[in-house]
Amino acid sequence: MPQIFWSTCPKCKAKFTAEKLLWDRNDPLMCPQCLTYFYRDESPDVYAVWSPSFGDLRALAEKIKKEVKETQ
Repeated sequence: MPQIFWSTCPKCKAKFTAEKLLWDRNDPLMCPQCLTYFYRDESPDVYAVWSPSFGDLRALAEKIKKEVKETQ
């Protein structure tokens, strides 16, 4: 069974699943309802249904560091 995650389209707010391979490569997602392409960082709601990898945690830490620097 492939690993999946849930994403929400930033345009029409439709929720859909996508395979983890798209997450790992950070490929653009396509909403099956309105056909809008977007990256997972642009989604208002992303829910992963697997344990996070080291790469995922490192990316999150980098994002937090960037946000902290921007607020200082």
